Amino acid sequence: MFKCCSSQFSQATKSVAGWILSGGIALICFGALIIALQPIIIILVAGFFFLAGTSTILYAIRLFFTAWRMGKSGSAGRENVRIHDPSEHV
Repeated sequence: MFKCCSSQFSQATKSVAGWILSGGIALICFGALIIALQPIIIILVAGFFFLAGTSTILYAIRLFFTAWRMGKSGSAGRENVRIHDPSEHV
């Protein structure tokens, strides 16, 4: 008769179970670390969001300024830039 499980399958299953167990233990430890260091993590996350918000606002101001400058000069791109069409020279 055929065996349903081989030693290779058993070894692979044990290996996968070991990795899953390690991952579960790591997640529990990470959760406990977050609970223990909650004030520090809150400050770090708040600082990250503050910096991300500041960066976004500065980027938006830069875009508004660029759009205003392009609208003022009447050009839709850079100054002193020409697009050459090869068919014009024929």
